Amino acid sequence: MPSQIRVLDDITINKIAAGEVIENPASVVKELIDNSIDAEAKEICIEISCGGRSLIRVSDDGLGMSADDALLCLERHATSKIQSLEDIYTIGSMGFRGEAVPSIASVSKFSLITCKEGSSATLVKVEGGRILQQSSAERSRGTSIEVRSLFFNVPVRKKFQRSPQYDSQEILQTVQHFALAYPQLSFRLVRDNNLVFHSRAQESGTFLEQLKSNVKKIIGSDFCENNCPVSNQTELYSLQGFTSTPTFTKHNRTGQYLYVNSRPVWSPLISQAVSEAYSTRLATRRHPIFVLHFTLPPSHVDINVHPRKKELRFRHEFQVKDFIKAAIDKALQETKAPQFSIQFDETDLENEDQEEVEEFSFSPSTNFPKPEPVHNPFSLDTAPTSPIIQEEPVYPKLLSEPQEFVSENVQSTFYETTTSESWPVPIVLATVPGYILIDIQQEQEVLQNMGWTKTNEGVLFIDQQAAHSRILFERLLDQENKKEQVSQALLIPFSINVNESEKLKLEAIEETLYSWGFSWKIHENTVSFHAVPSFLKQSHAKELLLEMIQSEKDLCSDIQAKQIASRCAIRSMPKNKRLSKEEASLLLRSLRDCSCSTLTALGKPSMFTLSKDAIEEALR
Repeated sequence: MPSQIRVLDDITINKIAAGEVIENPASVVKELIDNSIDAEAKEICIEISCGGRSLIRVSDDGLGMSADDALLCLERHATSKIQSLEDIYTIGSMGFRGEAVPSIASVSKFSLITCKEGSSATLVKVEGGRILQQSSAERSRGTSIEVRSLFFNVPVRKKFQRSPQYDSQEILQTVQHFALAYPQLSFRLVRDNNLVFHSRAQESGTFLEQLKSNVKKIIGSDFCENNCPVSNQTELYSLQGFTSTPTFTKHNRTGQYLYVNSRPVWSPLISQAVSEAYSTRLATRRHPIFVLHFTLPPSHVDINVHPRKKELRFRHEFQVKDFIKAAIDKALQETKAPQFSIQFDETDLENEDQEEVEEFSFSPSTNFPKPEPVHNPFSLDTAPTSPIIQEEPVYPKLLSEPQEFVSENVQSTFYETTTSESWPVPIVLATVPGYILIDIQQEQEVLQNMGWTKTNEGVLFIDQQAAHSRILFERLLDQENKKEQVSQALLIPFSINVNESEKLKLEAIEETLYSWGFSWKIHENTVSFHAVPSFLKQSHAKELLLEMIQSEKDLCSDIQAKQIASRCAIRSMPKNKRLSKEEASLLLRSLRDCSCSTLTALGKPSMFTLSKDAIEEALR
């Protein structure tokens, strides 16, 4: 009987290994820069095209390789970094396994030109793991590696790649990580023949002085004005860098850069230590921004944990955590950063994530006194034409209380329909802060026709904020589909400072933002906005933009319009505002015409039923 177990050929083995090491174009760039740093390069240039799919070229002025080594580096586990197993535990180089180059060459059209000092250059061409050519070439000392048509022979892997814009952004972030890890080196990134990032080598001054130049370029001048220098050293450990003041924070961890022995890594242990050092100095769900270099003996840390060396394991975790925590706490105390304080009202305590938003107003029936003109957020086609932004309180005054009126006229207003085919809205039983109540038994037929409930008795509670978010969400998507731009010009534009990575994110979503009504100009690292959507206050528009360009999520996909619309929609009415019955009825009328009225823009329920049995059970 023939054997069912067989030994795989080298090309197949390399493709499998590539799946562990080479995840996307950014991981190719990361591995090649690792090799350049290990080759003692001082200047490293990265060129990409189509997000790295078509071309990745990494050139350096390092030591270079001989003709024999140029061929040998294409063999799996061929490395100059270690000689024995013991060397793994004291590794000081960026790479050491000898997997990256053969893995990259096995899934691309690969070429390498290298030259050692005093020797002639060597050219090697490889396609899908097969060596096609080896010949003499010309270049100065150093190495250039060119990767074309990445994953051309692995269609399954190619199918799961993200957009070129996302890959470009990830490559930029990778290069910036290295620039912060090695401020004494020069890095250049060229995307589609355009220079998008350049950090010059900082050779003079202390390490913190060298680092600060790149910190300003990558994270921004705002951080440089709101940081605490960190410098602490013991016999075993050293921590240097910058961390933000407690008042300068983010809602996510995108501004956290950590390096252990100059290696960009992610360490939950160190991240937790930093957070604990801030303790009560931070507001809820805010995260500090930092660039930290932690140095310790190589024998005290295991980097051979993750295939891409992104994670590590410390020998003495508690000692490391205590050292980091003490160093950050000391830096915060020495800087005497002001403590962050915030005043909470009842709304904040009940829903601390809800941001204050502009109040809305409903159009009354003809029986009500005419209110002062206010913007109705349910109507995108009634945007104010004046470019002047009026100063107004966060919660403007709602409509005046109605005068005496005939009940029959009000009820007829509730049943007013927008189209002849629309069904009536249910009569509001009562309103309480945050909710609209409807008697299910009285409005059973209407509610069941609308699909809002299947029970026959009880009370239907409608979350007015959730309902408003659904209404606004669908209006926004409708505006996106119709490509109607409804914006308000700003008399005084507002500006936000962005880094190169955030510029790319803004570029990736600019088409959708333009369709909403945003208009802006970019000058170096400052973006000035001259118009914003009519349905957003200026302050909320700025918060929305910062949230999107600083987001860790990919907004460069086909569903970006829905993602952005959902962010806009959650800036709806205040959570605990009590509506009048007339306002509630107008809200229900708009909700009735939504395609999915029972869910919010984020997929959460907008209403719930309290059955008669549940009420009786609660009162027993």
